[in-house]
Amino acid sequence: MTYEEVTVGDVYKDSPVSKQVMLLKNSIGKEDKAVSLIRCMKTLLGKQNQCIAELTAKASNTTGLLSPTSLSPQPSRKESNLSLSILNRPTEGKFAKLLGMCNPLLDMSLSVPDSFLEKWGLEADNAVLANENTVELFDEMTKDERTSYIPGGSGLNSMRVAQWVLGAPNSTVFVGTTGEDDFGEILHGTTQTEGVGMLNLTISDEQTGTCAVLTTKDNKRSLVANLGASNVFKREWLDTKVELKNALDSCSLYYITGFFLRTTPETVMEVMRIGNRRGKTVCLNLSAPFVIQAVGKGFAEAFAMSNIVFGNNAEYLALDEVMEWDLKDMEKIAKKVQSLPGVRNRIVVVTQGSDDVCTVSKTGVTYYPTPSVPSADIVDTNGAGDGFVGGFLAKYSKGGKIEECVKIGQWAASIIIRRPGCSIPPLPPGCCVSMAEPLPDRRPNLSHATVTKTAKKQPKQNGAKKDPVKKEVRRLRPIGTRHVDPKA
Repeated sequence: MTYEEVTVGDVYKDSPVSKQVMLLKNSIGKEDKAVSLIRCMKTLLGKQNQCIAELTAKASNTTGLLSPTSLSPQPSRKESNLSLSILNRPTEGKFAKLLGMCNPLLDMSLSVPDSFLEKWGLEADNAVLANENTVELFDEMTKDERTSYIPGGSGLNSMRVAQWVLGAPNSTVFVGTTGEDDFGEILHGTTQTEGVGMLNLTISDEQTGTCAVLTTKDNKRSLVANLGASNVFKREWLDTKVELKNALDSCSLYYITGFFLRTTPETVMEVMRIGNRRGKTVCLNLSAPFVIQAVGKGFAEAFAMSNIVFGNNAEYLALDEVMEWDLKDMEKIAKKVQSLPGVRNRIVVVTQGSDDVCTVSKTGVTYYPTPSVPSADIVDTNGAGDGFVGGFLAKYSKGGKIEECVKIGQWAASIIIRRPGCSIPPLPPGCCVSMAEPLPDRRPNLSHATVTKTAKKQPKQNGAKKDPVKKEVRRLRPIGTRHVDPKA
């Protein structure tokens, strides 16, 4: 049995979980559609668990509280004796664990006409919280058999993508709250089968959060979040819950979204202080304009403790307005965030959809062209930003340079937008994180996304030969790639 056969045939079923649910739904009978959906998803997860347990038990060369093998039934040594290339893949040193903190949601994805958005008073390319006018939207989507259900929430999506890119078990841990219901079981089960260690933090009197993901025919999307249990998180858990304390101890990089900052600012500030004291890398995502408006100038304190800040151009412009900087220019705003007091050598990352990715660091401003994706191949842009962050952090956790991290982030995003929601594709994980190794032929050629920073020319050594690889990269580098000197 080959690795590819197991991955496609047994683990991912050559399609996201939501598609399998749609194929299985009709076999349940004439029961209520929501109940049928839940039963089908739980049946599918049950079939996946055994194979995943075998994979992780064999592949993992470390043990720990949050090991995926401890979250599912352990197969016997005889049962897990599989000849898979992933099991024999060497691990380059010790993986740095990534910890994500956000509001976990079950995405309810549906393609709709523009008139559907107008009916519910929604806008394309926007994200809002559910209110009394939109709460019935979720009931309508549940009744629509075209609705697909995929694990979601910005931070969880990024950890799922990072886990897939890294490949090795125990690479990521997620912190967030769910309800004690079937949707919560689906979120935990699916996340764990993908290798992410999700802490069991549940709220008994709240339902698991959901997010309506409405995609129009021109691939624009509108998000409506019904936070539910994910909107409840207690600061004292940092002191009382052993599994949470262990996660903070074992992980070397903390990734926190603005959504989570809005939910529990006191928790986020304490986690950031813990990270700074212990020398962890602290990352913050602006998340959405409405989050920036809600948190307001509270972001200033968070920036002071953040080593890396992510956001898109719309979010940075909203930040400029809230902070009353009146810069009205994305690059100037990013430079302002980078120069704010607090941690040294802060990195600011700005995504701009299909336009260049911009980074600002102590070396200056650099633009990275985003590889184009044919419009016919784009299925859903929801999760593209989360996918970028997941790929970026996966490479960063392995000591990658900024341009390498951006390259992997762009690649991950280009894969995610070809699929519904932020669904993990049935491709072998883990082989793209090492930049020293060539990417498989079936993966996109990313050479054109490489950016070389300007530097002083070094004198040639006598008899030195040119590196053919570097020569090829320079040849493919677009004219639009540019580096801006910080002193300019």
